[in-house]
Amino acid sequence: MQLPGDRAVLHELALALTEDLLGGTPPVGPRDEWGEEKFQAHASDPVALELARHAGAAGNPRLEPVQRLYLRRAAEHAGRDLRHEDAARHWQQVAALTNGTERAEALRRAGEAMLQSGSARGAEPLIALALQILETGSLQQVAALTLISLARALLQNGRVEESEQAIRRALRLHQEAGNRRGEGAALGMMAMLCHQTGRGEQARELFQRSHALFAGAGDRRLEAALAGNLAAVLHEAGRSEEAEGLYHGALAILRELGDRRLEGMLLGNLAVVYAGTGRIEQAERAYEQALIIHRETGNRRFEATVRGNLGVRYLATGRLELSRRTFEEALAMLRESGSRLLEGAHQCSYGLCLLALSEYNTAREHWRRGAAILRELGDRDELERRAAEMRDACERSGVIAFE
Repeated sequence: MQLPGDRAVLHELALALTEDLLGGTPPVGPRDEWGEEKFQAHASDPVALELARHAGAAGNPRLEPVQRLYLRRAAEHAGRDLRHEDAARHWQQVAALTNGTERAEALRRAGEAMLQSGSARGAEPLIALALQILETGSLQQVAALTLISLARALLQNGRVEESEQAIRRALRLHQEAGNRRGEGAALGMMAMLCHQTGRGEQARELFQRSHALFAGAGDRRLEAALAGNLAAVLHEAGRSEEAEGLYHGALAILRELGDRRLEGMLLGNLAVVYAGTGRIEQAERAYEQALIIHRETGNRRFEATVRGNLGVRYLATGRLELSRRTFEEALAMLRESGSRLLEGAHQCSYGLCLLALSEYNTAREHWRRGAAILRELGDRDELERRAAEMRDACERSGVIAFE
């Protein structure tokens, strides 16, 4: 029978032996311009969680920093493996063992991982708590970065005004500090919000200002992301050829960098351009490729977006039952992730699918539910587009408009 003290010694011994076998304790990496540690892979990463457990079970205060180190590495490793929910859980374990800035950063990273997993509802309270800690400690630049994360969660949760307020606060803090890269990130986030709430001209101007601030910074991934965002705005403004060129250029960069997550997102957007310019087969191929990548990377929010867009394609080509199933799958995923704006848009399209299936009363109910979401979120342009589609569909079907 082992006494508790004996077990603690065995855990400490197991930790030491495993570290020796795997090349020692991983070094702390350099920090980037945001102040985040640049993760550098180490042979111990696949067993980092087990090493953290040994360090914690050893009961030796000297090993507490080692426990936190391996929990952080377990979180980073899970994120790199696209296991975002595991990453969020491990970052929360780090937060429980830390204080101050380190705790706030762990909470923010947990929230970001939740966003990556498609759970904006789960992300928001984690990021809000991180911000509360940072503001209490007057850590303004770190708070500004956290405000951008909070704004993203708020926007996905349909709280547009609060999201915009968070972005404006972050922008002011970055400008006061002369942080051009942070200012560019805040402008890019504001542009995204404007794009999603129907302010296309303002979104285009903000994306261009953001791109100018990042020009020459050497962050090719960010350049590709901004090019993709600008392309979406250009397509909606009727400049599809320019948009398509930007998408192809951005996708080439992302494939070179191996960023599968962002590649899938831009492929789905490129499919919208193909569909909008009458290239239906190319659009469906691009959507299918994007779906494969979204499943691979665990990007459920964008998987739902692509499914909804495919539902529109199936409806337009008369594949009504397939359209119904695809919309129902997309809407279930969007409700789970809390993506209100997308839910509203796809709910309206689902209503038109049901109308084509001659289910008038149910169609009207679903369309009105989607329109109510868009109205609540203040996306006037999107609501007008959906209303025009609905009136046209009702006229063709010989029924009274849903409004």
